[in-house]
Amino acid sequence: MLSQSRIEVWYKVAGERILLGETCSSDKMDVINLWVSLPHDNGSPEQQGYYLSLFADDGRCIGEKPVTLSDAESVLERQPKYEPIHSSEQLAFL
Repeated sequence: MLSQSRIEVWYKVAGERILLGETCSSDKMDVINLWVSLPHDNGSPEQQGYYLSLFADDGRCIGEKPVTLSDAESVLERQPKYEPIHSSEQLAFL
């Protein structure tokens, strides 16, 4: 069964949530273990408004926690790398 769990990284400023990116479970990475391994950081100067949201396979948000900038960056570095479908620099309209 394909797991669709994911972690969204977002920044809170002036009451607004700005999505910075997300990473999904794959055969090489389990986002549940990644989520558990990252510490909850509430109130330190490094937190600065960065948050993670954990989503279950069915798309429900099952957790949110504030994190440091370095922890947010570590999650964003794990984003899936997508290969382009076409190697040509020209666009094709079908």
